[in-house]
Amino acid sequence: MDINKFSERLSHCMQERHLNGNDLAALSGVTAATISRYLNGLRTPTVDNVMLLADALDVSVDYLLGLHNIPDDKMLVSLYSVASSDDKRVLWTLLERYGGNHGTTKRQ
Repeated sequence: MDINKFSERLSHCMQERHLNGNDLAALSGVTAATISRYLNGLRTPTVDNVMLLADALDVSVDYLLGLHNIPDDKMLVSLYSVASSDDKRVLWTLLERYGGNHGTTKRQ
């Protein structure tokens, strides 16, 4: 885990949502002191705390950890749900071609 990437992402998400450490602490259950240590790269977060923070910030754990650059996979689901039938077929074609099938057989 890249603690610097995590710190950057955490800070960015907090700024986007206009949250300070106390605000995020209240939303997540992670103490403000611990959040401060994460922001300053002084402590590596536990899995449980990453999950709590990601949930409070409404982003994916993968985004917060720097594993991908899409902050919210829920956004993708939301956009897909309003796509036309033709657009959904195109998206499924792309996913199957570049992402593999991964056991999905039913398209919506």
